[in-house]
Amino acid sequence: MTSCILYWFGFSVSTALSLFRILTLLLCETREKERESIDRQSDRERKRDGIHLLSFTNIKTVFLLASSNDHPQTIFNRAFWGGNQDGRSLR
Repeated sequence: MTSCILYWFGFSVSTALSLFRILTLLLCETREKERESIDRQSDRERKRDGIHLLSFTNIKTVFLLASSNDHPQTIFNRAFWGGNQDGRSLR
């Protein structure tokens, strides 16, 4: 359709087709950049959410480390699973 319009305005067939291809490539490139931008934004949001979760976990772990003289594996279990080293629940 676009090449027909360009031909109607006096462009030769080969020039009209070439311009149509260029316009199509530019449009595809623009759409690809938009998708990449959206993907990067999604990645940033996922990383940000992960950092918040990691920060909370680190705070919880540091608190447990500061308040306990237990074996490191026990501290790890308490921080991440809420249980003792042997798997018993602390709750």
